Amino acid sequence: MTSIELDDALPEQLDGLVIANELLDNIPCEIAELGAGGEPRYLLADGNSLGPVVGGDDRAWLDHWWPLAEPGDRAEIGITRDVVWAGVVRRLAGGALAVAIDYGHVREDRPVYGTVTGFRGGRHCDPVPDGSCDIAAHVAVDAVAAAVGGTIRTQREAMLALGITAATSRPCPARVRPPSSSTRPASARSPGFREPPIRTS
Repeated sequence: MTSIELDDALPEQLDGLVIANELLDNIPCEIAELGAGGEPRYLLADGNSLGPVVGGDDRAWLDHWWPLAEPGDRAEIGITRDVVWAGVVRRLAGGALAVAIDYGHVREDRPVYGTVTGFRGGRHCDPVPDGSCDIAAHVAVDAVAAAVGGTIRTQREAMLALGITAATSRPCPARVRPPSSSTRPASARSPGFREPPIRTS
C-alpha cells in the first residue's frame, strides 16, 4: 500500500492533474459592509461592528469585482483566494492542469449580504469566530479565474472535459444462455472465459 504524506507547504512544482475540492472557500478573507456614509468598511470579528474604511488593494478588488450598492450590503473580499490559487497555478509543470471546485458566484449574481456560514459536525451553524466551528464563504470564481487566465465551467462540464463521466461501463453484448442438462455450467459465462481443466479421480 502506498502512503500519502501531507506537508504544510506546496512543492515547488506540481505535475499531472491538481484538483482543489472546496479549498478556496476555506481561505480567510476580509468582509466589507457599506456604511451609512456610503463608504465600504471592514466588518469586525464580532460580526456586527464596522471598522476602518476599506482601502488599498482590498478597495480596488471590491470596486471591480463586488461593488456594494446600498448601506448594509456586504461582500467577501476575495483577493486572498486569488493569491492562493495563483500560487497553485504558478507551480504547474508543463502539461499539468489545475481545477478548483467550489461553491461560488460571479459578478452578475453576487449575494447582497454575503455568504459567510459556519459548520460544526457537518451541520450549518452561526459563524462565530471563536474556534468552535469551521467558517466558510463562497468564492468569487470570476475573480479567481481572471487572476490566472483561467476559465469557469460547471463541475459537470469540467469533468466531461477531462473525460470523466458517471456512466457505467458498456454491458457485454454476449447473450447468456441458461444451462441445460446437455450443457456445462461454463456455457453461461461470457466469451473469453476459460473453464479450468476437469480432473477425474
